[in-house]
Amino acid sequence: MNLDGSSAQPHENITNLTRRDYVEIVSGKDYMIMSRLSGKYLTANSNGKIQQWEKKNDNSQIWRFESAGNGRFAILNGKNAMTVQNGNNKDGNRMILSQYQNNAAQRFILHKTDDNYDDYYITAECSGNAALDVYDQSSDNGAEIDQWNYWGGDNQKFYIIPLEGSAPINNNITVLIFSPSSKLTLLKRNNYPMLSVPMLITSVSLTMEDLFGNLMLVPVVSVILSSSRVKKATIIY
Repeated sequence: MNLDGSSAQPHENITNLTRRDYVEIVSGKDYMIMSRLSGKYLTANSNGKIQQWEKKNDNSQIWRFESAGNGRFAILNGKNAMTVQNGNNKDGNRMILSQYQNNAAQRFILHKTDDNYDDYYITAECSGNAALDVYDQSSDNGAEIDQWNYWGGDNQKFYIIPLEGSAPINNNITVLIFSPSSKLTLLKRNNYPMLSVPMLITSVSLTMEDLFGNLMLVPVVSVILSSSRVKKATIIY
């Protein structure tokens, strides 16, 4: 739902996601939020909880970012907003869904990390230094999202991934390295390289000139294939 009360249109296809350097978070656009630790997505549960799950290809994992002023965002799923339970900075407060009321528990700040990756840690206006956190550093489906004093763990870092067509394409792409059960797929879409992304471990940014003009693709793939944490990487032209 938009802040003006109108309903966001459901997406017929949310399977094609692109990964690239930091992009501007645009008010009124839809995103998915992926844990850097687990590669799983923040998911709105019907019981009002916010948990992480593998990709479901439904609207429970679509989050609309709406400007709440002063660099803050409301993060909406359907008619409800992500909210800090109890509305204070206590460690362990859960992230829940509730009706949007434009209060400090529903206005979030996106902080770029000091890493070389395009991830963020996220704090609510009411939370001080307490950031969104995958509880118990879990990689399991159903792990709850709470808040905890930010200490820089991967369970507190998230990729904010625009749905296809919701953000402008730039000239960089990101080569991603995945867990052993995953597959890396490089595609070309509208003359741009695109990547299919399950289970992220790490990433490296390359320009299209690096990939196709200077034939840098082969050494990159060699690095991926030689990693003990990766069993398979498939390149499709």
